Amino acid sequence: MHGVKQRLVFLLSLVCVLWCSTPCEAGPFSGSLPQFSQVVSKATPCVVNISSKQSARDRPEVQYVLPPGSSRLESLLRNYLDNGKEAPSKATFLGSGIIVDAEGYVLTNYHIVADVDDLCVTLSDGTETKASLVGKDKVSDIAVLRIETKKTLTPAVLGDSDAVKVGEWVLAIGNPFGLGGNVSLGIVSHKTQGNSEKSKEAGIEADYIQTDAAICRNSLGGALFSAEGKVLGMITAVLSETGGNSGLNFAIPSNTLKTSFEQMRKFGRVKRGWLGVSVDSLSSDVAESLGLKKEQGGTVVVHVFPDSPAARAGLQTGDIIVEVDKKQVTDGHCLSRLVTSLPIGKAFSMKVLRNSKELTLHATAEDRESAEDGEDDAKILSKTPEGTYIPELGISIDRLSPDLARLFGIPLDVKEGVVVTKIKNSSNAGDKDVRLGDLITRVNQSPVANVEEFEKHIQAVHKERESVAFLVYRDGISFYRALSFKKKGKEPKDSHP
Repeated sequence: MHGVKQRLVFLLSLVCVLWCSTPCEAGPFSGSLPQFSQVVSKATPCVVNISSKQSARDRPEVQYVLPPGSSRLESLLRNYLDNGKEAPSKATFLGSGIIVDAEGYVLTNYHIVADVDDLCVTLSDGTETKASLVGKDKVSDIAVLRIETKKTLTPAVLGDSDAVKVGEWVLAIGNPFGLGGNVSLGIVSHKTQGNSEKSKEAGIEADYIQTDAAICRNSLGGALFSAEGKVLGMITAVLSETGGNSGLNFAIPSNTLKTSFEQMRKFGRVKRGWLGVSVDSLSSDVAESLGLKKEQGGTVVVHVFPDSPAARAGLQTGDIIVEVDKKQVTDGHCLSRLVTSLPIGKAFSMKVLRNSKELTLHATAEDRESAEDGEDDAKILSKTPEGTYIPELGISIDRLSPDLARLFGIPLDVKEGVVVTKIKNSSNAGDKDVRLGDLITRVNQSPVANVEEFEKHIQAVHKERESVAFLVYRDGISFYRALSFKKKGKEPKDSHP
């Protein structure tokens, strides 16, 4: 027994020795960390400060906390930040910018220079020069300035943001208060897509590069550099619970900057290709209800604007767009990106699925300036007509009448569809975001004009599938929702009349 124990101890010792002596595979942290001093020295002159002598009462003052005995530093900061009473006419620091052309073109954020006329740019060496606005674009939060100086400018090189990988080293460089470059180190922590649900909940509606590099407010408009010294993005937003520089930091990808800069330099604004459709995501339940596979990708057309390129191409509500200009469409965000990047006047093809058949349509990209339209939410009143009960779904519907249109805020020029007037507790409509007052205009891809057509389509779909998709109109927007058919059995009583 004692010999067995000795052998076990010997074997365990041997395993430990072999384990410890086995060389580990070299990783990115073997040896010393990378040095960025050369990159910083070349990149810092490309980043400038943007300020204005114009009053900025609506902008919060910069707060700072200094340790005891820092009187000289405090005096310096008071002089620059204009918190002292002795210098009320000092500049208001707005943010940072990136020199992208030797002729004096500077990229910055739209929100930094919006509604500001008297702009001043301070170079990294302290030289001040006036700046003029070349173009601005609220949608992308990008603006282009131009400065005139006798100094030789070294522009930053815009890299390929599509090639960026999560985990890469990045340097965030700003010029927040005209004191010179402010540098922080981090990694690419995420590549955010504006079409994701989490992004929408956070108010993010575009593609961004997310980093953990610390960024202060006045470094917005500065640059996110790669370890090779190329600009991967322009710092545009900081999401922080404390209001400080710790949190989630976002940069507009450099490829977006390239196209926006060239167009604003030429036209003073960003020209975007326009198709003229509203689309909805093809969720797994909607895809299943339409007899499709989610992995096919695509996006569902929920509205075609009259006299638009889509209308002239023959695109219809309910069509599923799977390809544009020979590029696959994965979702609505992808469609928007493909169409807006098309040169104005370019003819292109689209592959669509209509009633399980593939069609090829042809359209021409047109220019349409961005406009923000909004409507007030319909005031939902407590009393609604009983309508016709659809037992397969646990909802009641009624024909679209002028009274129901006024009650639920449906435009009076909309003439077809049925209105949801009651929802049973046993229905999964609430979980699927189907609400009272929703106007259903299609069952799967078949148009619905009245209650009779709705019931006929429901019965036909119920024979073949376990769920059905609706095209819903609400508050000026159309989108698809899918409901499962109810299983037969005793229904629970509603908790409301």
